[in-house]
Amino acid sequence: MEISEGLKIIGEVEVFWKHPDGREDVVARRRNTILNSGMDLVAKALAGESLVNGMYFAYDNGWSTSTQHHTTPPVTRTAAFYHDDGGSPLTGTLNFIRVATLARPAYEATSAEFNGNRTVFVAVTSGAGVLSGTSNVLTDGTSDFYGAALAWLHPTDYQQDVLFSAVAFDDSGPATFEKVAGAQLGLRWGIHFTL
Repeated sequence: MEISEGLKIIGEVEVFWKHPDGREDVVARRRNTILNSGMDLVAKALAGESLVNGMYFAYDNGWSTSTQHHTTPPVTRTAAFYHDDGGSPLTGTLNFIRVATLARPAYEATSAEFNGNRTVFVAVTSGAGVLSGTSNVLTDGTSDFYGAALAWLHPTDYQQDVLFSAVAFDDSGPATFEKVAGAQLGLRWGIHFTL
């Protein structure tokens, strides 16, 4: 997304499996879509409010017939897309997990004329935090992760969450990542600021 002449915000997501012994296996890297609501979060962050503090991990337990979750997210996507409110695409076999980031984001500066300064957020699933259908829990060998979102998580009401950016894993490479027994899916989400 271009903010002004020359200034761009670009997101890149690294997908990895975190094993019980602490080992990480990187399985993919994807570009993401910076959302309109993400620009609201940038403005609020400058005012000291609503800092990005979590992620959504979206998964399917039976491969839904909906195609909306397998395409590049539109810039107008909101958290309601992932919520099971009866009218959203996230119904039937679809579900999501809300996960807090592991720590404060890391900031990486470059000396190349401010080209490539980056903030990195990390989150890993835990199997907890499922918000929709109780029969639709995260399951080894069944659940297929198909997308994710970087977000500000409201402390008490998930319906007030605000997304910064979103990704569909099938934008390039495998469309989903099946839940590996004993491992948790992790995302290392870098936001690059370039001139």
